[in-house]
Amino acid sequence: MRLLTLWAMFVIAGFLLTGCVGEDEKPSVGGDDSASGDCTTKLADNITAASAGSTVALDACTYREKVIINKSITLVGQEGSKITGTDVWTNWSGRVSTNTVPTFVTDTECEPGTSECSRPEQVFFDGKYLTQVASSPASGQFALDSARHVVLGDDPAGHTVEVTVRDGWVLGAASDVTIDNVDMIGSANSRSGERSGALDNNGYPNWTVKNSDLSYGHAAVVALWGNTGLTLQDNVIHHGGQLGVGSYRATLNLLNNTIHTNNIADYFHDWEAGGVKATYHEQSQWSGNEVYANNGYAFWCDITCNGVEISNNRMHHNAGSAIYYEISSNGNIHHNTIWENGWKYNDGAWTGSGIHTTNCWGCDVYNNTVAWNQNGISVLHTTSTEQFETANNWIHDNYIYMKDYPSFLPFYSCSRQLALGYCGEADPSNRGSGNKYYYPTVESSAPRYHYNTSGHSSLASFNATPGDEGGTYMTTAQKDANLSALGVPNRPSFRFGSHLKSVGKLLRGLF
Repeated sequence: MRLLTLWAMFVIAGFLLTGCVGEDEKPSVGGDDSASGDCTTKLADNITAASAGSTVALDACTYREKVIINKSITLVGQEGSKITGTDVWTNWSGRVSTNTVPTFVTDTECEPGTSECSRPEQVFFDGKYLTQVASSPASGQFALDSARHVVLGDDPAGHTVEVTVRDGWVLGAASDVTIDNVDMIGSANSRSGERSGALDNNGYPNWTVKNSDLSYGHAAVVALWGNTGLTLQDNVIHHGGQLGVGSYRATLNLLNNTIHTNNIADYFHDWEAGGVKATYHEQSQWSGNEVYANNGYAFWCDITCNGVEISNNRMHHNAGSAIYYEISSNGNIHHNTIWENGWKYNDGAWTGSGIHTTNCWGCDVYNNTVAWNQNGISVLHTTSTEQFETANNWIHDNYIYMKDYPSFLPFYSCSRQLALGYCGEADPSNRGSGNKYYYPTVESSAPRYHYNTSGHSSLASFNATPGDEGGTYMTTAQKDANLSALGVPNRPSFRFGSHLKSVGKLLRGLF
């Protein structure tokens, strides 16, 4: 009873202090992507007829096919050029289709308590993505009957209904391929993580994809992997069921893309889901991207990434950490603007940090703005793997903006709204200098910093450790000026929905 009373007081305080209480908003899927004219020729035939090294110009129409690119070639689209894995279905008996959906490979790595990731089937109603349910669909939903007919929650009469019938858009069978200004939507591809995206180079080198809108691959929207010379530039990559981008054993440059609203099928976020997941990467550059509203980590580089530069990105409102650099080395992470990340999940020490490193060596993290995240910047060492010693990491000249939250929120011992922390018996070569901090309240007994096994409630105490040298506080005026110049809110929104989920997890653990 006392816990419930305390929670009620917290809810009321949220209304009074913020005026912004409500479940975390889910972004809209956007405008009408319905068919605007199917192509009269096959793109595959045009590619077959073209010579290696040539350019194939796409018409302003919709290509309903999966294309295999088996020669070095450039595909150039124009306004209205689209490749889709859907077909328009026009034969209906009431709200039940006459056609049946093909059987696709299904996945099982869903978020605990969910099953959406195991359903690769897709239906678009006047261009709007419908949610699949097991049976009895309501408006905005669909289901499959036992014979795999589509059952709609809305009357299809007078509407365009598109059903995904293919498991990809483009599959590579050659090197030196460029795809420019070709939109792609709707694919029932199964889990990729690092492979088999709806658009997939299949491990071939020297692929560039640019100026394209790519969306609704059931697993990864794009997978460029297995080689060097891979580039994604100036694309919008969104509404992937699992990932926006997956990559494996590659050098992949991500330049000036917008990557948002991925993991809509609720794949397990701590396995691989969200904006970008890459492993075994060498000397890649991820720069100038806008990454937001992904249901998981925004950027996750894992398992012997080496020399990856992550810079000048804007990253906000992602469910997990904005940047997660794990079991890797020599990350160069700088001049990123990061705010309001990490509030959905609380899996353990520091997983809600704006910038989070685990078991990393030689990372240089500097000149980043990290505001209003569940935690600030972290250097974590775990005993679960000794593949990388956590050493020689330097955290310096960052701007970290934090807010004190009630102590009864269920944060972990090394992850309780801390601005900067080095956690877990890490080597003393991990150090910081010149970081600037903002809290709206004066120091109290609550820890704000952490070094190895000790929490520190005062910056003076923390400055006496290797964790920071010359760290200082910012004034409210400095905070407002700095964040305004970057287009970042000068105070956090109240994450009521996320706190409610966290308290729910706590309650389930207590009873």
